[in-house]
Amino acid sequence: MDELQHHGIKGQKWGVRRFQNADGSLTTAGKQRASETKKRTDAKNRGTLTNAQLKQKIERLQLEKQLRELTNQEVNSGRVYAQKILKDVGSKVLTTAASGALLYAGKAAITKSFSPQEFANAIFNGGPKKK
Repeated sequence: MDELQHHGIKGQKWGVRRFQNADGSLTTAGKQRASETKKRTDAKNRGTLTNAQLKQKIERLQLEKQLRELTNQEVNSGRVYAQKILKDVGSKVLTTAASGALLYAGKAAITKSFSPQEFANAIFNGGPKKK
């Protein structure tokens, strides 16, 4: 253990991310960063764009917006269906638990005995077990 080993990139500072490979090509993060930078510069330099470039960008943004709206409609229909199922199941569970608690409360009042285990079973099963 007399050796000092370095497991980083020589010359790289803490908190600085690498966006290039050793051969100079961009990493995935570097490509993403470059495209984001290009979008920002295009938005700032709208006045310097030609009509054709501007039209191309507008068409692209409209297509992306349409795609987002279409996928949201598909997701929303699935979400509505899942919410309906959960609501139905939830109301059945709540009804079962409430009726079980009330029936056991009636039984416990008549017999003047209370068992937490039987109470839990009554809530779970929708009523006390018949003997």
